[in-house]
Formats: sequence, structure tokens, C-alpha cells
Amino acid sequence: MIIKDHMKRSVISIKGTATIKEAAQLVMEHNVGTLPVVDEENNLIGVLTLADLLSIIMPDFIDLVESFKFVHNFGAVEARIPAPEVLACPVSELMKEAVYAKEN
Repeated sequence: MIIKDHMKRSVISIKGTATIKEAAQLVMEHNVGTLPVVDEENNLIGVLTLADLLSIIMPDFIDLVESFKFVHNFGAVEARIPAPEVLACPVSELMKEAVYAKEN
């Protein structure tokens, strides 16, 4: 198997300086579960997942579920709105280390 034959070509990413609110909007708008986080030169610096975002809104729920592949337009997300200062935090504060493979 060749990795590049299975890689996505159209990837939605976000800058590390973007806000948590902007990340949540991208996830909802593009129906993705993971956002690669990039620096100003578009180099990968981390990754932000749907689970990371849900941990802000529903921290107790995160411990109950192992896989979020079933989540589609998850209505319960609206149950708790994070404080404005949390939504204004940069993505770089919530992102995790990226695991990746090079195309070649």
C-alpha cells in the first residue's frame, strides 16, 4: 500500500493563531472531525479534533465515548456555551501533537 494513494487532497486546516470559536465553525461548516493546525508558512504544527472541541463544551461526555465517528450534527453540543474568553483562546492552546506520514 502506498500512503499517497490514500491521502486526502482537499484538506481543511486552521492557523494556530485562530480562535477556538473559528475552529468550531470550520468543523461544523465542513463536517470534519480533525483540523490540521498550521503556522504562517502552512507547516503542520499540531492537530485539533472534534473530541478536543467537545471537551470544552461537554467535558463529562468525553469520558463516556471512545469514538466520535457517529457524531453528525450533534445537537447536545448546544447544551453548554463556553465563556467568551475560552472561545477567544488560540487553537494552539488546545491542539495536540500531530501524527503524520510524508507523501513520498
